[in-house]
Amino acid sequence: GHQIMSPINRLAPTFYKFFIEDTLMVNDKECIQLSFIPRNLYDIGFMGYLYITNDSKYQLISAKLSIPEKSNINFIDKIDFIQNYKTDSLEIDGKKQEVTYIVEDAIYAKMNFYSLKTYGYSINTYSQPIFEPYELMKEKDLKDFEITQENRLSPLTETEIKTYQLPDSLNSVTWFRVTKYLSEIFYGGYLLMGPLEIGPIDNLFSFNKVEGERYRFSGKTNYKLSRNWYVNWMLAYGTVDKKFKYELDLKYSFNSLTKNPNGFPAHFIGVKYTNNTFIPGRTIFNSNYDRISLSITDIVDYKLAFQKALTLQWMYETRKGISFNPYLTLQEVRAYGDWNFANLYGKEITGFRYDRLGINMNIVFNGKWIQRNQARVQLAGNYTSMNINYELGFGNTHLLKVKAYRKLNLNPFGYMLFWAEGGYIWGKMLSPYLFTNTTYNSIIYHQSAFNLMSTMEFFSDKYVQLFAIYNLNGILFNRIPLIRELGLREEINFKATYGGLRDENRFMIDNEFVKTFTDEPYIEVGAGFQNLFNLIGVEYIRRITYTEGLPEYKKWGIRLNLVMSF
Repeated sequence: GHQIMSPINRLAPTFYKFFIEDTLMVNDKECIQLSFIPRNLYDIGFMGYLYITNDSKYQLISAKLSIPEKSNINFIDKIDFIQNYKTDSLEIDGKKQEVTYIVEDAIYAKMNFYSLKTYGYSINTYSQPIFEPYELMKEKDLKDFEITQENRLSPLTETEIKTYQLPDSLNSVTWFRVTKYLSEIFYGGYLLMGPLEIGPIDNLFSFNKVEGERYRFSGKTNYKLSRNWYVNWMLAYGTVDKKFKYELDLKYSFNSLTKNPNGFPAHFIGVKYTNNTFIPGRTIFNSNYDRISLSITDIVDYKLAFQKALTLQWMYETRKGISFNPYLTLQEVRAYGDWNFANLYGKEITGFRYDRLGINMNIVFNGKWIQRNQARVQLAGNYTSMNINYELGFGNTHLLKVKAYRKLNLNPFGYMLFWAEGGYIWGKMLSPYLFTNTTYNSIIYHQSAFNLMSTMEFFSDKYVQLFAIYNLNGILFNRIPLIRELGLREEINFKATYGGLRDENRFMIDNEFVKTFTDEPYIEVGAGFQNLFNLIGVEYIRRITYTEGLPEYKKWGIRLNLVMSF
């Protein structure tokens, strides 16, 4: 989403042009009608009218806002906002202050999603104090609860009734239902089959040199089967190794008001058993290596290991955005395929056991999101999140990792994204559990992963890492004739990491295939654009350091991504 520059922001005169058009009576008050429009009609901004009292106080009475037709906004043909304000004298901390607040707003929107057009109208009134205490209803009360005209705070108007009837009429159109179903598959990655969801689609078939063609049948249950019990399963088979792999993940959610165990606020217990292959080092984004999108790249050179693991976990999330996730993992690991874990002492290590007790703590400051099937989508706004992970290995090892994420809006000059993380390991750690950087070796560009670093290229027991991305929201392209008609949005990125490895943790490292950091950090930079055809992004990525001996095609690359946003 976007944060749009407000016409009453202190920087608004640098972005908007203002005109005094008239004086008129609004709510029995003489007001100035002040019109405004972006200085560049292609920039993301509002246009419309402000109604301000024609006295020494200049109080805001009403605002009528819309989006310029040429604005670099996707999927919106027309949108109108009407907001009415009231100013009261309130006593705050023993002092009387004048506070202006919204008493009514209305939104009209005409959406155009690749020729699929919808209309909507919403009216909200704020007669009830927003800080009034509330009580959550129990599921047994919700089953028999039906919203009618009688139990509403205020009855629906004829316009509002027609608005509620709109989704029902659209769902009666076959092509709309098909489009809606396909879009749910595109966003969630699962085939929806009533109480079951089959997927992820990208993982149902893949291939690599160890397993050959890997066929996978996986999925999960959803709230239509139960709002408390959720099951994830996976069964896979390789045509070369001729071995079945499987996983079973069972969760019990204490929050029956949500539609998945991770629904806000998450509160569940879970048990998971895994008998499956994985990549040592956990370097693939989201940990899934068996994707067809990754199989068609040079990532097929990775090494595989086989694990048998049992994980017990408890997740508790507060309404303040703080979550606690303690877990216990018992894991046996052995090398898989035609290789062994290296040993500098001349012995082959074919397998080992690593049991640990850990806790994840996540904190979100000023976060707002929409709950989707698989994850939460953060809404526009300045927010920060922090994750702390600690593990106690039963072999007297300690692992600590801290991550922080920050989104910073720079209206009207776009926004910046920052990821910073660092970690440290105490004790003698097995190589698959040393720190390795998150990579995504595919034609697909990923913001929070290294795109030109090889899988498991660097091992370390201490490291720091920084990603920075700046999206200008078209502030430059919008000023170039012809190009601005494409609605492109500029983006530049910087990614760097540095670490070290103590001698005691090199006993399983094969120096022929694995690097450790020297006296310089690993750096890659990129530049490109987003929003081609409202969907496609193109990035040029360049590797700056550790390029000696690399072929030219591994020093740079063109990456694509699909981002659907307004």
